[in-house]
Amino acid sequence: MLRKLLKYDMRAIWRIWWLLGLSAMGLSVVGGLALRILNNSGEQAFPAILEVFAGLAVFACIMGFVAFFIGSELLVYYRFYKNLFTDEGYLTFTLPASRAKILASKTLNACLWLVLSVLTLGACLIIMLAISGSLADFPTFLKFFFDGADVFSLLYILLLAVEGIIILLAGSWVSVGLVHFCITIGAVLAKKYKLLAAIGIYYLLNMVLSFVLQAFMILGVFATAGAIEPLFSALSETEIMFFIPLLLALIAVIVTSVALLIHYLILGKLERRLNLA
Repeated sequence: MLRKLLKYDMRAIWRIWWLLGLSAMGLSVVGGLALRILNNSGEQAFPAILEVFAGLAVFACIMGFVAFFIGSELLVYYRFYKNLFTDEGYLTFTLPASRAKILASKTLNACLWLVLSVLTLGACLIIMLAISGSLADFPTFLKFFFDGADVFSLLYILLLAVEGIIILLAGSWVSVGLVHFCITIGAVLAKKYKLLAAIGIYYLLNMVLSFVLQAFMILGVFATAGAIEPLFSALSETEIMFFIPLLLALIAVIVTSVALLIHYLILGKLERRLNLA
């Protein structure tokens, strides 16, 4: 049942998302041509007005990429709200699926589209830089970076890359979970203007989390300022190489634990106190 729920969630987003993605790809071509004009302005005498339009085109492309990402996220989160906390929610919860599977489908759908949006933006940037000629020296850089690397070094880099990807995926889950949590709390607490309540709760939660994280970082820096340098000085290069993957693994466990906590808080609200009125 989870697979069917996810299929319909992704199909509903795809109907609009592909237009946004295609528009972003088109903007990347325009931005690449504009960057090429700006990069070659010193070698070729382009009219000043053309350079001005090229600069505006690059700015418009960047704004378009931002709009694409925000639009993609709004599509996903609005579907979560509409399917669960409007009149459509009555139909959703009559499906032969537990609320845990419904929430899992919404979470997977949001995470997948977040990843796809980021990958699409990455592809757009690569296309834009390739057309502009800025990636001409990239193969040389790769050859220099990997030239002479032994098997152990390559495996070590692969391990760090895998841990980094896990952290990014877990971070995406946390990001999606926070938005879903705010929408759920707003829908539960407010009988009217549920979306406005969710937006207010989201910004309030962001302010609190930002303050807490900044305070934690400042206190952490002061508390460990005199201990970090002696610690690393006492470790050998081999010990530091083993320490970094362990630190990344710890971060991955912490971020994943936070994501799970948020997920079960949302599920608890859906199970115990769901107000669709």
